[in-house]
Amino acid sequence: MEVKGKHEQLLWGECTWEEIGEAAQANYIVVFPAGAIEQHGPMLPVDVDARLAERQAIDGTQRARDKHGLNVLVLPPLPYGQSCIHMKFPGTISLRFETYIAALCDIMRTVVDFGFRSIAICNGNGGNQTSLEVARHKLMEDFTREHREARIYLHPGPNDP
Repeated sequence: MEVKGKHEQLLWGECTWEEIGEAAQANYIVVFPAGAIEQHGPMLPVDVDARLAERQAIDGTQRARDKHGLNVLVLPPLPYGQSCIHMKFPGTISLRFETYIAALCDIMRTVVDFGFRSIAICNGNGGNQTSLEVARHKLMEDFTREHREARIYLHPGPNDP
């Protein structure tokens, strides 16, 4: 798959289905930004975690491609996450633990089903960390039992070391 411009072929959502198939065949790494919609005081918008996760994923992917020649695609961000502790603030949207883990697993399983073998999760919200770990471990167990090879890496959230 030929990279035409600085940001072309970087974003999953801007690719055709044929380009995504070619990227899977070429062993591209998929980066999955996981954000949240929650309060951050009266001065910031509620989607700051979703925006930060996407920005970090795009910037990191660009550096990985430019500095190390890695082939990487960034999934569209999952803007909703685990924000139940912020529910007293209007505008917060939080998925239940089971719903969030199921969504994470469905998205990542689909990526692996298309032939990708490496997923890096870029977590933009500390509240997502536990669910992301559970989803990662669940999928790795499932893939092992199915005799499928896939690797899922988790970049710590903003409040983790």
